[in-house]
Amino acid sequence: MHYAASGCPLAHGKTPEECKSRRDELDQLKQGHQQTKVPSEMPLLDTSKSGVSTRNQTQQQKVRDTSVDGLVNPNSSSFSCIPPMKRTRKDLPPPLKESSPLMSPDVARFNTMYNVLSPCSPISLSCNVEVKADNEPSIEVALFKEAQSKMKQKIDDISTSKSYQLKVIQFGRHEIDTWYSSPYPSVYTQVPKIYICEFCLKYFRTGDTLSRHMSCCMRRHPPGGEIYRSGKISVFEVDGEKHKLYCQNLCLLAKLFLDHKTLYFDVEPFLFYIMTEYSTSGCHLIGYFSKEKHSAQNYNLSCILTMPHYMRQGFGRMMIDFSYHLTKLEGKTGSPERPL
Repeated sequence: MHYAASGCPLAHGKTPEECKSRRDELDQLKQGHQQTKVPSEMPLLDTSKSGVSTRNQTQQQKVRDTSVDGLVNPNSSSFSCIPPMKRTRKDLPPPLKESSPLMSPDVARFNTMYNVLSPCSPISLSCNVEVKADNEPSIEVALFKEAQSKMKQKIDDISTSKSYQLKVIQFGRHEIDTWYSSPYPSVYTQVPKIYICEFCLKYFRTGDTLSRHMSCCMRRHPPGGEIYRSGKISVFEVDGEKHKLYCQNLCLLAKLFLDHKTLYFDVEPFLFYIMTEYSTSGCHLIGYFSKEKHSAQNYNLSCILTMPHYMRQGFGRMMIDFSYHLTKLEGKTGSPERPL
């Protein structure tokens, strides 16, 4: 007696004729497996003689015995375990020759498998596919290299063409044409115009970015101490070691208007004297000059610049006179570095 549908034998619910026909089919399949050629040293395993209990056989009946294309379900009770046979060279059919009309890539793959299964006697591979040498580049590689060289040439042309160099700067309310190139980062030199804050000298690519910066920039005069004031004109002394970023930005700005300037980033050994003009919005840059802190030749001026919109007003001569007064206060004798 069984208490669940899963434990019910498969014969329930069928007529005697259906059970008899099903049994005949299983017997025929079993006879077909027994007639298969099997090595004598590995006999078939007979499940009827094994010590399988009646309860285990009932559990095996949970999986229906189905056959697909003549194959018996391995979980069925009528399945006989047949070990895999060792494939030898005499069991394999001979490979096709190259002159055979049935030769095709599929047949070539068969020949390859034949060589793998029987490595003792080498067989020449026959295939219609052309195999290129390892050192011969393919068409795709050649096309990729050609496109890569064209793009590299285009990038070089863009970087060297004057049409892509920096032409104009927006400095405060002044739009100034540049005279020379300056080693700004490449993303700034490939645009026709950049925007520079006239107080902290930071540079931007768009006017919107500069407007956002000006709303939060707290600087309204150069860093360092104010050492001179006459009316609206002031001079600030800035140490390149203490205010490195400001001095570097000042040198990059000066290179746009000086041809032979070579100092951009090593600003620590120099002092910078910034001349400004005062207004209600802050101190606006007029120009600057720099000198070494410890000069072996007693130079009192290394580099000098007057912004283009303040030229021809006497500020350049005033800065040179100011450098001599500083040398006099220090009790030294010196002259400007040549050439300026």
